[in-house]
Amino acid sequence: MSKIQWTNPSVKHLSHDQDPIETMVEKTRELILKAIDGGWNGPPYDPIMLAKYLNISVSPNEEISDARIIPKTTTTQIEYNPNRSKARIRFSLAHEIAHTLFPDYKKMIHHRSGPKQRSDDWQLELLCNISASEILMPVEPLSGLEHIPVKMENIIAIKKKYDVSTEAALLRMVKLTSQPITMFSAAKVSDSKNAPYRIDYTINSATSSLILKSGLEISSDSVLSECTAIGFTARRKEKLFKELPQLDIECIGVSPYRNSINPRVLGIIKTKTEKTPHNEISYLVGDATEPRGKGHKIIAHIVNDASKRWGKGFGREISQKWPEVAKSFVQWCYKTNLNLGNIHTIQVSEDMTVFSMIAQHGYGKSVTPRIRYHHLALCLKSLAEEALQKSASVHMPRIGTGFAGGDWKIIQELINKHLIRKGIDVTVYDLYGNEKPRSNQSILDYTINELPTN
Repeated sequence: MSKIQWTNPSVKHLSHDQDPIETMVEKTRELILKAIDGGWNGPPYDPIMLAKYLNISVSPNEEISDARIIPKTTTTQIEYNPNRSKARIRFSLAHEIAHTLFPDYKKMIHHRSGPKQRSDDWQLELLCNISASEILMPVEPLSGLEHIPVKMENIIAIKKKYDVSTEAALLRMVKLTSQPITMFSAAKVSDSKNAPYRIDYTINSATSSLILKSGLEISSDSVLSECTAIGFTARRKEKLFKELPQLDIECIGVSPYRNSINPRVLGIIKTKTEKTPHNEISYLVGDATEPRGKGHKIIAHIVNDASKRWGKGFGREISQKWPEVAKSFVQWCYKTNLNLGNIHTIQVSEDMTVFSMIAQHGYGKSVTPRIRYHHLALCLKSLAEEALQKSASVHMPRIGTGFAGGDWKIIQELINKHLIRKGIDVTVYDLYGNEKPRSNQSILDYTINELPTN
């Protein structure tokens, strides 16, 4: 048993010594947050608008089979076949945008369009497929799907609902669900009918502990072999490997890699082995300047990058309760630029620290939200380091949703990603009379009763 041996030079250039899949996901999410800060929104999340944000021109071309990217001296252009289905066009455009995340993408594309193809080009396509899925269904804005059972018929319904690929819908569902689920993507190692399948990547839900390594080969007569065309599904219980027990497996055929004739296969494995689920954000009615609980407590809040003094919002509450915090912040500002992404900390007592995050651009009335999600993510990473170092819990108001105009669905998922999933306890406080739902209502219009549950 071995992992994928990443051999493609462009992939190695992208990730250096890091895991290429993790690197690609992080780069895509960083791009998404910056684009949302710049006004890109959804659902549906339009890849043409994302290309425009990236200064990439997009134009139809009926003479090409799918889509292609054309690097030019000063700009980059993507062409697509307008006769494809809407979902296919969206995925193809997102896939081509993903190619631009590779540092050497212009050189790589010239090679790809040449007469000789590398045998490991599928590694590029794999990473771009994953990136395209992140683009079409960003995890931060699409929380709220976690209560829908992860079943192939539900995945197909969500795919149709959002005009996204099967891979995009499945990846998002597995990352959000509390069910013990492992998702895998596999492809035949060659075009031979009897060729085995190779697992390209796997994603575990938060409660699945199944270990299924990339690079493993699955027999050509397994349940995967029944997915002989795009959209064909199959389900049965079987042992994929002798080391594993009999497992319940559902799978579906999806578009093949470029220059391959056999469909790739996406699979869902339902396991009975569960890890302890992550904590959830605790929502309380009260005052965030008077945090509950024992142990060291960090009070976190957002400030803007244009004013050294806090005259409104939660910052004013902190100033009134701890004047020394505001004074320390002003002194710090004269030594450090108020750059987005910077943080300021001050310990106000033996068991309490105030953590200020510069994640709002300017102040006052604005047509667009002043929150900067990308920089908030950077601040939350620093907050996690502080909390883990102090073995502290984190307490905050509903940050970023007041004068900053942020979307709590996005902010909540950033908190989940950077704090909750690292084992840090987080409490969010709403003032009495201003209580709100724990999270915004799911943007999925389906109700649980409208989707199969068994």
